Amino acid sequence: FYVEVLFHIIDYESSLTANINNKYYCLSTELLWIGERTNSLNEAHVEFFRGIENPIGIKVSTRTNIENLIRTAKILNPKNEKAKLLIMTRLGNTDKAKMYLTELIESFINKQINCLFICDPMHGNIEIKGNFKTRKCTNILEEINFTSDILHKFNLPLSGIHLESSPLD
Repeated sequence: FYVEVLFHIIDYESSLTANINNKYYCLSTELLWIGERTNSLNEAHVEFFRGIENPIGIKVSTRTNIENLIRTAKILNPKNEKAKLLIMTRLGNTDKAKMYLTELIESFINKQINCLFICDPMHGNIEIKGNFKTRKCTNILEEINFTSDILHKFNLPLSGIHLESSPLD
């Protein structure tokens, strides 16, 4: 089922892709992104995204292999343009997350890969309470703070934050 849905989504995205001045842009959304399940060199998403000019987000967690991520980044941004790639960290508030982020940033700097870093503290900090996903605001704020602090040590800005809210307690 997942593969079938994936190809329908690619068909949908392709139908909303336009050739503008001999460059292709996907017009279906304000920000296209690749998730962890579709961030593989042999996946249709990477192949589709490599042919468009849009900025592209790549969601990463502490499970993301940094070397594979670097290969994907080079495919999606072969000209190493600034602001073409957005690395969207979803790490959680742990010591492992802090070490991973430091290693990720060092790797991108050493390989001279241009990208922007966006913190998405909503997904790495999920706790299940009964039938509900919950998040502690203190964990969300701490992840934003350590992400900003680590980036600052490398003279890089935190380029954005993704937050979600609910009317429920």
